[in-house]
Amino acid sequence: FFQAEDGIRDVAVTGVQTCALPISITTTASGQGAVVIALDAAFSISDPAGNAQTTAGGSDRSVTFDSVAPTLTLEQATGQADPAKNSAISFTLSANEALDGATITASDFTVTNGGTPTITGSGSTWTVTTTAAGQGAVAIAPSGTFSVSDPAGNAQTTATGTDRSVTFDSIAPTLTVEQAASQTDPANGTVRFTLSSSEPLDGTTIAATDFTVTNGSAVAITGSGSTWTLTTTPSAQGAVTIALSGTFSISDIAGNTATTAGGTDRTVTYDSIAPTLTLAQAAGQADPTNGASIQFTLSSSEPLDAATVTAADFAVTNGSTPTVTGSGSTFTITTTASGQGAVVIAL
Repeated sequence: FFQAEDGIRDVAVTGVQTCALPISITTTASGQGAVVIALDAAFSISDPAGNAQTTAGGSDRSVTFDSVAPTLTLEQATGQADPAKNSAISFTLSANEALDGATITASDFTVTNGGTPTITGSGSTWTVTTTAAGQGAVAIAPSGTFSVSDPAGNAQTTATGTDRSVTFDSIAPTLTVEQAASQTDPANGTVRFTLSSSEPLDGTTIAATDFTVTNGSAVAITGSGSTWTLTTTPSAQGAVTIALSGTFSISDIAGNTATTAGGTDRTVTYDSIAPTLTLAQAAGQADPTNGASIQFTLSSSEPLDAATVTAADFAVTNGSTPTVTGSGSTFTITTTASGQGAVVIAL
């Protein structure tokens, strides 16, 4: 008798029968996994002379039954940089069981922006490598003839996977360093410059040592992506200037390094001292005068912000609300006399 585990027990052989060896013993698997045969406790086989044998040698008495196709996943390889500056791009084909490598070929895959893939690996993990054809996304997908089998010959024609694209970027970013767009100039506080890029930057590569500041402290760096702010505190009155240091080196996310940056406006004037002002009768103003229009001059030690010079800044005695004209460091305050006598202006 024979006992088949996970199979159908053979019928007992009765009577006297003579047959040649070897004898084929066939069973039908009951489920997935190992189908094992062993000698039954009643095992007894005799030769024609009637000599009985109750044991049998043999080391390989198990066969794995597998009728289920493997479950496959095709995705960006673990450890694959994305974006990547190296043209070799790797994806991984993984399975829930070992695969028959002979059934995995380049024709199983469709690559966008990449060359015909090469395939390496063993068991349940295979690497599919392509060479980027140009800048941008390199994508992989199962082809229309995709068919991969396990060692039992069960073929799978689909594969799951959500991340099947890698951005190839081998070009260094284009950088600009200039006065920040919202920076007043002249300024009476901290001074800001902007580092802008044609693509997102790796913030860990941007350091104060990348910049040289004249008449200001080492820059503090804030920002993200393609726009970064460089802030310095002026040391004294006058021009605060930023420049690239001799060790300037900034990289994009893929690791491409730029050692230069454009930019034309890298200076801000620091001025924290109020102007010295003089308010007096205009140089050409007749005194006394028989003209009702009276002019005074507001002069300054430096150019003024015209928006801050208004009629409300002045008090006129025996005259109308003044009008203000001028620019730079000289403004004319004009009033119309209300009556005979002194027309006086004051702050």
